[in-house]
Amino acid sequence: MRGGLRLIAIALLLITALPVCGCGRDAPELPVVATEGLERDVAERIASTRSAALESPSAKTLTDFGVALFAHRRHDAAEPVLLLAATYEGADRFALFHLAGLSASVASLERAVTHLEQACAIRSDYPASHIKCGFFLEELARYDEAATHFRAALAIDRNPHALLGLGRVALARGDAEQATKFLEEARARNRGLLEASVALAQAYAARGWDDKAERVEEEAAALRVPTNVADAILEDVLDTSVSYSGRIEAASRAAQAGDNDRAFRLLDEAIAARPELVDGHHSAGILLAQLGRHTDAVRAFDRVLAAEPKHAEALARKGASLAFMGRAEEAESVLRAAVDAVPDSLFARLELARFLEARAPAESHELAQSLVTAQPRATGPRLLLARLLLADGRHEDALAQVVIVLRRVPDNAEASALRNAIAAAMR
Repeated sequence: MRGGLRLIAIALLLITALPVCGCGRDAPELPVVATEGLERDVAERIASTRSAALESPSAKTLTDFGVALFAHRRHDAAEPVLLLAATYEGADRFALFHLAGLSASVASLERAVTHLEQACAIRSDYPASHIKCGFFLEELARYDEAATHFRAALAIDRNPHALLGLGRVALARGDAEQATKFLEEARARNRGLLEASVALAQAYAARGWDDKAERVEEEAAALRVPTNVADAILEDVLDTSVSYSGRIEAASRAAQAGDNDRAFRLLDEAIAARPELVDGHHSAGILLAQLGRHTDAVRAFDRVLAAEPKHAEALARKGASLAFMGRAEEAESVLRAAVDAVPDSLFARLELARFLEARAPAESHELAQSLVTAQPRATGPRLLLARLLLADGRHEDALAQVVIVLRRVPDNAEASALRNAIAAAMR
């Protein structure tokens, strides 16, 4: 760590005291990164970019080395290399300071703020730099500075993360009324923004609006993970990862963005590098099924099951694809095998319950009821139960289930359609 700090100091000194130039400089002192335990491709990428930076130091070679370190989570080594690259002629100093700030945040929020503020000084029209700097300042309880960065981001666009930041700053200052305004807008602009729901519940509670707070808390509990700030620079860097997990993560991001060709290419690369691991095959099967390519999806899930015969999710997804293909007997057999393999798998039980909805409604109802009991905040099991109750003529009971969902997620389209169907049946 001491060596890393020395490199950071050297880099900062060069940035502030020397002209940006690539001429007449001694070979840089670069960190030696331990590669034991890394995948072979990752170790080779780090070693080759380091060698290139030592042999021919330039903005490009040093940036390539710093990005390789960053993409593979070697942040303590990445920070000084990125800062050093910024001192060379032709460097994209804005992007380098931005990435250096993100690297530094792992060890020091103060250093992270310093680098991100340098990035913002170079280019003020990139919301992610302002928002992330604001979040770090918020953690440091430097609320006035945080608010300045959040407002700078809002001046570019009505970014829900910037609204979230201003709402939390207002809460920290004890202004629950102002916090409510910002947080309600953040939540309206991105209903899946978990942090906005959590903070809004706190703001409502601070104002004595306990019923509202409870409803928002329930909705927050139904959200799984925080939503990342949109950051094209970070996404581009992470997409350069040559690790198995890095390629799968990048494929997931590409699929979410609708770039299925890129997603499949990344998954193919991951599978080619480590064909014996199941994650790549499983991710490919999920994407294929989402695109309606169920025959190919079944083949992908079979490759997972060849390695892990009791992989409950792969069994359940294979069963669902078989059902879409009209192979009902095989589908039921595979779905029951999924539940038998891992009886506690809620995912497998839900897929079986959905399959049985029209074929064995009594058994489907029993499964759906058990899932609602086990996952009271999950919408899928509750809406399935509502459909079964509606089919059984129990309109009021069905409506009660739908109302619970709509209280938590008012814009749930499936729940709204089901409510209208129940209302029509009750006329």
